Amino acid sequence: MKVKLEVVKGPERGRVFEINELGITVAGRASDAHFRFSEDDPYVSRRHFVIENSPPNLWFRDLEVINPSRVNDREIGETRLADGDLIEFGFTTIQVSITQDAEEAPVAPSSEPVLSVAVELPPVSEPPKGFEVRCGCGKDLTREANQDGRAEELHGIVQYLCRECLGERYPGLLGDQIGDYLKVKELGEGGMGTVFLAWHRTGRLVAVKVVKIDDPHLAARFTREIRAMRATRHPHVIALIDNGIEPETQSPYLVLEYAPLGGLDTLLENRAGPLPPLEAAAHVLQALRGLCFVHQQGILHRDIKPENILLSRDGNGHTQAKLADFGLAREFTKVGGSILTKIGTPMGTMLYMPPEQIMNAHGVGEPADIYSMGVTLYVLLTGQYPYDFPSQRDVLGFLAKNRHRVNSPQAALRLLMEAARTRHPFNIILEDEPIPLRKRQRSVPAKLAKVVDTAIRKKTSQRYPDADAFRIDLERAVQGLK
Repeated sequence: MKVKLEVVKGPERGRVFEINELGITVAGRASDAHFRFSEDDPYVSRRHFVIENSPPNLWFRDLEVINPSRVNDREIGETRLADGDLIEFGFTTIQVSITQDAEEAPVAPSSEPVLSVAVELPPVSEPPKGFEVRCGCGKDLTREANQDGRAEELHGIVQYLCRECLGERYPGLLGDQIGDYLKVKELGEGGMGTVFLAWHRTGRLVAVKVVKIDDPHLAARFTREIRAMRATRHPHVIALIDNGIEPETQSPYLVLEYAPLGGLDTLLENRAGPLPPLEAAAHVLQALRGLCFVHQQGILHRDIKPENILLSRDGNGHTQAKLADFGLAREFTKVGGSILTKIGTPMGTMLYMPPEQIMNAHGVGEPADIYSMGVTLYVLLTGQYPYDFPSQRDVLGFLAKNRHRVNSPQAALRLLMEAARTRHPFNIILEDEPIPLRKRQRSVPAKLAKVVDTAIRKKTSQRYPDADAFRIDLERAVQGLK
């Protein structure tokens, strides 16, 4: 996909900028802007907006809070651009031209089925000798659990619930289906899609993520690309159990291991303050073990944050942290989704991204994941970001006190940013140095703080070379606390 941005109004009328590669284009007066403007238009900011080329989509996100851009005469912070759209900012207007390459035409769905959505289950196969699956009520579910021959494979990964207990525990279950899975309740919604707790007729209790991809051809390609991850298994990585396309809506969906304790973001939100150092480090150490394994498979995560580290319990009742959504960011962008400009994603999420990912989301390596994991640990230990930006607790507290003025966290954040003249996270990450952890939370031991500060250094060469080096140093720091 080729993109041309032509200045059709303003001091630099006639200038043309072309985008021929995937990734982020920054427009503004800053020296590192890709489409750099002169000082002739005083209302053009140093970094005014970004455009992400993620074929077949072209995404726009405004970076200016005080002097917002307009797309087609509408003030809109983020949107998908179309051929002929006009972007107005300051005295300047840019027209967007988009040309699709022949090889970027819609890909025909593969003749290979992307999901076995069987109306009738296959014949019950005999489970391995001595193998047993039971519901919490004691009912034997071994034969039901093995209707597709996967009970032994998924042992220790999925939970089981008989039909009677399902109705008792979830009397208000949603009831409609996603493929072979019965929706129980909605667990949450994010930039990539909506997650539901669901029940399979084998008795499995799972999480089903319905991914936001509108084009059925791209949806089919997404399911084919993601299927390879089904073979990836690690105790500290949420298992991908199945994936496919919902027949009625043609939306792709993923069937995932269910983590009933929620994410680290929920854990932090439920506490009166930051997590104790030993607890925070223990969760991140486990997630780092999962990340080491993922990197060994040649997969980058690209979207590590507290809500993507989920908590479950092992067979002994001990809490386990598990890395979720691994690799999905890459596949999502390959079919036109945007990681940087996911519509509706809170701006605070960007503060987990390293500078190199902000400038080129498609070209990052392992150090990007190390940075994001480091910021995650920083937030767990302090309750704040490594930069001057309202925390989730700040936003929710402001919202609770000002419900007569705002009715959503996003609106509360906007007001907080305007009151404090806070810059957009994009500019903060590129321009500011992270605040040393012990300046935020003096009670955090110096050795532990040093590990975190190393992981979140702006230059990739100054971070840990890989996730295992981060893990080893973190384990050493924790040993001194016991």
